[in-house]
Amino acid sequence: MADLPNNSSTTATLTVDGPEFTSTLSSGADRDWVRIDLDPGEWVAVTQRGTGATPLDAYMSVYDADGNFVTTDDESDASNTDFNATVIFGGGAGGTFYVEAGSYFNGSSGSYTLEAVSVPEPSGTPLDVLDSGSLRTDAASPITVYFVPDGQTRDGVTSEGWSESERAQFMAALGAVEAVANITFEESSNANADFQLVLDTNELVNDPNGGEGLLGYFFLPFRDFSSVGVFNGAGFGWTPEGLQAGGLGYSTIIHEVLHGLGLEHPHADTPADSAFPGVDVSFYDFGVNGLGQGVNTIMSYNSGWGGAPGATNFNYGDSATPMALDIAMLQQLYGANTTHNNGNNTYALDSSNSAGTGWMSIWDTGGIDTIAYSGSRDTIIDLRPATLDYGPGGGGFISNASGIQGGFTIANGVMIENATSGSGDDTLVGNDGNNVLTGNGGNDLLIGGAGRDTLNGGAGTDEINGDAGNDNISGGTGNDTVDAGGNNDLVDGNSGNDTISSSSGTNTIYGSSGNDQITGGTGADTIYGGSGNDVIAGGGGNDALFGGRGNDEIDGGSGTDEITGGLGQDLMRGGSGADTFIFNAISDSWNNNRDNITDFETGTDDIDLRMIDADLSLGGDQAFTFNAGGAPTNSAGEIWATVSGGDTIIFVDQDGDGNADMGITLAGTTGVTAGDFIL
Repeated sequence: MADLPNNSSTTATLTVDGPEFTSTLSSGADRDWVRIDLDPGEWVAVTQRGTGATPLDAYMSVYDADGNFVTTDDESDASNTDFNATVIFGGGAGGTFYVEAGSYFNGSSGSYTLEAVSVPEPSGTPLDVLDSGSLRTDAASPITVYFVPDGQTRDGVTSEGWSESERAQFMAALGAVEAVANITFEESSNANADFQLVLDTNELVNDPNGGEGLLGYFFLPFRDFSSVGVFNGAGFGWTPEGLQAGGLGYSTIIHEVLHGLGLEHPHADTPADSAFPGVDVSFYDFGVNGLGQGVNTIMSYNSGWGGAPGATNFNYGDSATPMALDIAMLQQLYGANTTHNNGNNTYALDSSNSAGTGWMSIWDTGGIDTIAYSGSRDTIIDLRPATLDYGPGGGGFISNASGIQGGFTIANGVMIENATSGSGDDTLVGNDGNNVLTGNGGNDLLIGGAGRDTLNGGAGTDEINGDAGNDNISGGTGNDTVDAGGNNDLVDGNSGNDTISSSSGTNTIYGSSGNDQITGGTGADTIYGGSGNDVIAGGGGNDALFGGRGNDEIDGGSGTDEITGGLGQDLMRGGSGADTFIFNAISDSWNNNRDNITDFETGTDDIDLRMIDADLSLGGDQAFTFNAGGAPTNSAGEIWATVSGGDTIIFVDQDGDGNADMGITLAGTTGVTAGDFIL
């Protein structure tokens, strides 16, 4: 078999509950992509097994149809003897995914098999795993915090003391906990305070019992020494930069403090512990739908988000707040902070990887709020809150700029209304509220969701989906594709050659400039083609269709439609139903540039000329007269019909010179009478 690509061009496929797929990694750095399709709501477990005398150490990841990271797995048990990898994912809208088969740290090559087996939806929720079953009973009043000075000992570890800046950053990290939960912390000089914090620089590093590299620990509330927290002042990330929000040191503080408040890891520390489904080891094993990583819970050992490519650094890219699952667990134990960020707030995405960049879960209690980005990177801004289940988005939906090790998720119960992106090719996703999504420059994808949304594509070739709700959609400049979705929408394609459609509801659609293709839905739509040579289809319902300028093609579809071709040589079809073709001026269909109606039904359809003054030499608005004789009589305001080759040509003489000023072709129609006109 030829070497497989590591992108969506792969031709290799894997079927759920089907035969195994077999291939070979030609080198340690080789990565094979294999396509797998899931039905909506379907769950699957995919296992990669090395084969042969010296099996490779499997390392597998999953990406969605757009190449977005879903999850990864190193090995399928904690014994360090099983080098297979298993990922569990699904439960969402289904569609196409890509399994990436590789080796751990690009360390081995050889043959492998992939097997996909359907599995039931995981039971319970992630909070069941994070809940230790204990909480602090003293949290109703401020939790006092004592920074153990140099020379004092707690839990057998002697503190080397805290600098002023270290204490300040520790209290700032506690402030991130206070922001989301009904908990307050207060620094104290009391050596018997609720939290007694040791900063060690030598004993944890030199612990002969396996403490080397331990960044800190804090006992759960039900344990002895539950007031003691120990931190490694010589550990990774314990630097001025790493102690800023988003650094490993700052994240370690919050992680350990949450242990002290009753939160567990998403992995099992002992055989008696529970874990997220699919999480068998503490590192490089993200579990079901990638929930076991720092962007979803700061209690994970897998820092940040695996979908943010780029070099990792102890100074940035870690969790800077309790994340969505942690927030929900803290609020379940202690209640919520009900006043935090209750005004109109803007949450700005970072544009660089530097100290202070990290992952934050937004807890916001009111106001009209915006996630914004003003740079040139491609961005994803997703306003949906965490669902708190094992499905996609259980720990939140990612908002970040491409290549940046930081961004936002939104906690459960939070409504962020608006999203504004920069000049890149961006994806903006709304929620159930009334959102304003603004793509600005670049080729953007905007998805409104439920609610009365305002969607602005801006410059570029944009794709806009209004989804549910009564939306106001503007394509902006560029050749845009707009799906208004259901309900009653207002759509303006603006400039460019746009493709606009709607599925249901009573919609008003403007093509504006450009050669547009516009399709109405099942409701009573009003569609304006604007300038350009437009193609308009009314679909179902009783529609009002206006071609505007240009040589337009208009099809009323089913229903009783009103069709106005406007200027230019238009091709019109009423479709089923009793339709009315409206002409507002002689110039709508000059005799030498006649409009063509292809399915006019005599006795059913009408030609409406009421808006045209039949005789300009007289005052007021005169009505036309139909001449059944079929020849002009040199009378102003006269209409007559001539049959030619099975078609009927309607002639209109406005000035009485016997020459037709206006003409209309009725293709395949004969037998026209005065009753077919509204004069």
